[in-house]
Amino acid sequence: LWQAHLSTQLEETKYLFAGKSQDEKHLADWSPELYKYAQYLKNEVLPEPGARIFLLHDSEKMTYSRLRIQYYLLPHNIFNYDRFPRKRATRPGDYILVLGTVNGLEFSPETNTLKWKDKSLLVNLVDSRSDGSLFRVIKRKKNRVVLPP
Repeated sequence: LWQAHLSTQLEETKYLFAGKSQDEKHLADWSPELYKYAQYLKNEVLPEPGARIFLLHDSEKMTYSRLRIQYYLLPHNIFNYDRFPRKRATRPGDYILVLGTVNGLEFSPETNTLKWKDKSLLVNLVDSRSDGSLFRVIKRKKNRVVLPP
C-alpha cells in the first residue's frame, strides 16, 4: 500500500511539475494566488529587495498562507510574528502587509492612521486588493521623522 501511494505521488508530481520553469511550478502549486500576489508586490509595488515588511494575519500562529507569502517575498526582510505591528519595532519607511482582514486592526483614510488596541501609526496606503493591503510607515509619535509619500 505504501509503495502504491508513493508511485502515485511520483506520477502526480511529474505530471504537475516536470519540464516547467520555476515560475510555472509555483503557478501549478497549491497556492498560485499567493504567488501571483507576492510577484505583483515584488515587481510593481515594493522597492528593491531589502525593505522591512511586517506581515500581519488574523491568526497569531504560523499558517500556510503566512509562511508561503513570506517565502515568496524573499529576499525582503519579513517580520512574520503577530496579528498587530510591534509599534516600537517599526520605523519610518517600513512596510506593513495585512493579509485579508485582521480583527481589531483598522485603517482610517481620513487621518492615514492604522489603529489597533490603544496604539496607532501614521501610514500611507500603498496598495489595496482583495488579497491584502500594503501600508508604508510615515512616522511614530516618539520620533518626529517624516518621509515623503
